[in-house]
Amino acid sequence: MIDWLLHAAQWLSDSSLNNWVNSSRYIWPTMETIHFLALCVLMGSLLVVDLRLLGLYPRLSPATAERCVQWALAAFAVNLITGIGFLAGNTWKYWDNPSFQIKLALIAVAGFNAMIYQLKAEELINGDQTTHVMRVIGGVSLLCWCGVIVCGRMITFTAY
Repeated sequence: MIDWLLHAAQWLSDSSLNNWVNSSRYIWPTMETIHFLALCVLMGSLLVVDLRLLGLYPRLSPATAERCVQWALAAFAVNLITGIGFLAGNTWKYWDNPSFQIKLALIAVAGFNAMIYQLKAEELINGDQTTHVMRVIGGVSLLCWCGVIVCGRMITFTAY
């Protein structure tokens, strides 16, 4: 499996996306700006939903929670696209970087947590009581996404 990942990384490093990202001094900072703005939308949207799950924002309506989830998904898609651009633009800076690896692991855990939320969404956001399951899902989400932000920032400082 490692060979497959290594070949994929080499392909990405040799791709036209790599050439495009590195073709102008304005592309990388523009992607950084878009990535940051989308991250703000993602975190703001998730914070509202997660606070509801933790029982700290009980008056949040199910319709508002659903809109926040939709905004979070859209923002995540933008971050995924710009993140792939960063990876293509400087593949080997990221490949062996422990902060990047932890960031990807946290995104995977957050994604699994989000799938559990989606499976139980109606029950979770329509209930009057804050349950243990709601608190765990909200807490895991907040911890994972805060970790993603910290690890994303640390990539520059832990690069080889």
